[in-house]
Amino acid sequence: MKKILKDLANTLAEANEELTQLEKLDGNFHMDKNRRIYKKIGEIRGLEKAIEIVKGEQL
Repeated sequence: MKKILKDLANTLAEANEELTQLEKLDGNFHMDKNRRIYKKIGEIRGLEKAIEIVKGEQL
């Protein structure tokens, strides 16, 4: 379980970094910027939920 939790936490950190990079993109040159940001936010929320579930299973 700890390995799964660690992997999820690492993936979450990577997704947050990718979101930060997406937010820095110039909207004039990246027409799909908002779509990509919303998709990444959805991924982050899913990872956060998965972490909650795994932590709940550990108890």
